[in-house]
Amino acid sequence: MKKQHLLLYIAALLLLSACTGENRRMQALLEQAEEMNRTDQPFLSDSIGKALVRHYDHGWHSRNLRMRAYYMLGCAYRDMGEAPAALHYYNVAAEQADTSSADCDYSTLFRVYGQMAMIYELQNLPFNELEALESYSKYALLAKDTFNYIVGIERSVIPCQEIGDSIEVLQRTEKARRLYLKFGHREYSARVYPTAIYVSLLNGNYPRALHYMDIFEKESGLFDEEGNIVKGHEHYYNSKGLYYKGTGRLDSAEYYFRRLQSYNYQLESSEGLLSVYEETGNTDSIVKYSRLHEQALMQWRGTRQAEAIIQSSAMYRYERNQQIAEQKIRDTKISLYLLLFSLSTFAIIILLSYIKYYRIKTLAWRRQEEYRQLTEKYTSAIKEYQQKTKDYELLEKNYNLLRQTYNDKEYEIADETSNRLLQRYQEMENLKSRISDYEQKIATMAANGIADSIDKNRHVIKCREWFERKNVPRPNENDLNKLQSAFKYHYPRVYDKMQEVRLSNQELLVCILLILGFDTYKVTTLLDKTPQSISNSKSKANKKLFGENGTENLEKSLQRLLRCNLM
Repeated sequence: MKKQHLLLYIAALLLLSACTGENRRMQALLEQAEEMNRTDQPFLSDSIGKALVRHYDHGWHSRNLRMRAYYMLGCAYRDMGEAPAALHYYNVAAEQADTSSADCDYSTLFRVYGQMAMIYELQNLPFNELEALESYSKYALLAKDTFNYIVGIERSVIPCQEIGDSIEVLQRTEKARRLYLKFGHREYSARVYPTAIYVSLLNGNYPRALHYMDIFEKESGLFDEEGNIVKGHEHYYNSKGLYYKGTGRLDSAEYYFRRLQSYNYQLESSEGLLSVYEETGNTDSIVKYSRLHEQALMQWRGTRQAEAIIQSSAMYRYERNQQIAEQKIRDTKISLYLLLFSLSTFAIIILLSYIKYYRIKTLAWRRQEEYRQLTEKYTSAIKEYQQKTKDYELLEKNYNLLRQTYNDKEYEIADETSNRLLQRYQEMENLKSRISDYEQKIATMAANGIADSIDKNRHVIKCREWFERKNVPRPNENDLNKLQSAFKYHYPRVYDKMQEVRLSNQELLVCILLILGFDTYKVTTLLDKTPQSISNSKSKANKKLFGENGTENLEKSLQRLLRCNLM
């Protein structure tokens, strides 16, 4: 018996030694990961973060260790460019913190919120960014890190400006400046002003803007002896240009807006120069920079995509619910065999469901992606056509003015303008042709989309089969009501538009049937109305929806309405 006790004792010692060795190894790995993060060494994979989470995500480890492990995993996904996963694990890390405990690791916690704020900033979600930065400042102060407490206040100025709260921008700017001065950071206290300067200029308060600019240029340490700002802060020249334009010094404004071009701020530069030339009445430059500004604006809009982070928020809620369910399973202490059986069965069901879902989703995604690209080209072509139309009208106006003169030189200019008019007209015709092609393709894809969805509704099928097959019961009023409900479900925006203009029930059904491809004869037969009654309904619907008399273009207008509300 004593021998058995000795063997158990030795086994316990060996197990304890192994656990202690593993804890030391993982502690060293955690510190190594944190050092990499502090020194800006990028994580090339999530292997270290996952290993840390696997080790520390247990109740016998402290909440602080779990928070640090999840934070490292979030940083790994940040460096790998996977923002949704990074945001998910930052949220999980923040949930691990026990803020009611005296030993809560506030230093890690405020950094977690700082990283979350950076993701929200990149995804253009100012309200979420502002909320994260307020938590950043709050926990930095609890960590007795006054510098980062002030940094959080300063960083919150930009999202306040993005949501249009000018008063909050100025208040937070002044608060950050006071605190920086209080704790001896004089240069940082002057660097808080660029956003406040810009807001003051937008509000037309040029004396206040000048006051802020003087402090920023003299005390921030970002300017050399010749007044040039250091690399990375060149956007400030936009504010200089706006100030000089607003105070009537157009030459100086033009100078600073042109400087922006060399630093690749095409949108601000073209917009500023356009505003200057509109003041001076320089027609050729107005035409040139109108086109450049439109191109820069389209390029800027193309980079502003928030879908990824919105989807990540939904994914986060789903995964958190899944984790809660798994935690409840662990807490029930069900026997090991029952747990394994349940998980195996669940895994098989999930796998089979996923395979089926993946096939359906992949096909739908491909169609949606093709449709999205087509609608983007269509929208771009429409904008380009509108811009070229404006340019054509302006050229035509200049041409008519020049033709009234008899000077030989002006005659040559008029002749050149005539050639440009012809070229622009040909470009407009080509664009019209492209737009027409896009409309036809969109209409075809929209029709295919209907075939994949609403055409599977049995009431729609019944209405179609009544014309195609014999011995099929005539659709009754209930079938038509169900068809109307199906249309509302699949195309809610189109249905709401029809409801807004107060179509009668017959007018509504006529429009729905026309959209679904039923011709006027079939509509008349299905609704059991006279041709004159259907014609009146079409005419009234056309007037209410599109402001047009008669029925000639109703079908085309309805299909256009459908396309616009599918884009």
